Amino acid sequence: MITTLMDECLTFMEEVMEEKTGDRSVEEILEVRDHLVSMERKYKPVDGENRIEEALQILTDLTIERTKINEKGDYLRGAGGYAGVGERTFQDDAEERAHRKKEKARKKEVSDYIIALCNLYGMVHKKKVVDIYNMQNTEKITLKEVESIQEKLPKEIDEAWIDVHQGYFVSSSILEHREFLYFIREKGSKPYYIPEKEELLNYLDGFYFEKNNAYHQFVQELTKNYKVNQEKAEDLVSDVVDICQFNYSTQGVISRLEEMGLVFSSEKDLNNIVKLIMNLMNNTRIWENNGYTPEEMFNMEEKARLKPAPLLSTVYLAMNHNTQKKK
Repeated sequence: MITTLMDECLTFMEEVMEEKTGDRSVEEILEVRDHLVSMERKYKPVDGENRIEEALQILTDLTIERTKINEKGDYLRGAGGYAGVGERTFQDDAEERAHRKKEKARKKEVSDYIIALCNLYGMVHKKKVVDIYNMQNTEKITLKEVESIQEKLPKEIDEAWIDVHQGYFVSSSILEHREFLYFIREKGSKPYYIPEKEELLNYLDGFYFEKNNAYHQFVQELTKNYKVNQEKAEDLVSDVVDICQFNYSTQGVISRLEEMGLVFSSEKDLNNIVKLIMNLMNNTRIWENNGYTPEEMFNMEEKARLKPAPLLSTVYLAMNHNTQKKK
């Protein structure tokens, strides 16, 4: 009840801030600040996201922006006096604020990596997060930083349906279906598919997938031979990709296509669709393969088999004799 009341008060204050901080004076901005200071004393124990503190910092920054600087670079008496801050401490404060802003941006980027990696892999160990982030960024993070995130998940990670389990960031669906050990076993010691940073962060969108040749071939088949319009064809194939990601059978995909209105008038049509389905399945990135497609995993094992040195045995590219789908 208290938390709800606090949220309502903060929402109201944020609206007041938006109205008053546009072209208003320092004095008017500080009126809002005084209200927030009062609220902070009362509600800080239940303000888990530090929204009041952030709002206060914004208002302090605004007062500083409205303080003029003389020729020597010293702050004139003005906003600092109103805010109760020594004028000559502003420069030090500015450096501190810049540092906090930079740290906040970095924490947000680390959270983005965690979300993207979970969407691509299903689950990812904290050490792998550190390895991949440090591989792609100049400023490095430590394992301790990632562990602190696991201790208290930021709002954006929680809202992406990601939990923490045994040192892993895990998509909630895996835990809900009690598949954590299944994925530990299936992933085994397989390598990780690690795209470039820009491509990796596309996976912040939980519905993102690569629209590769297999995808475009399927769409073209539907538009050309089944007279499906482009938009509907793309939606249909996107649904099939979603099914492929969770390892459904070929028959399951066909049944889904029939539910969507496709009619296969001959055995030839059905066989052609099956080929397209298998091609799409074998070229879809899946959690069991740490983001690699079944086709990519198959090719990697084939290359390994051609090496003259002794090889370790693997189990993750067995063929399903019923569907001929590579796993």
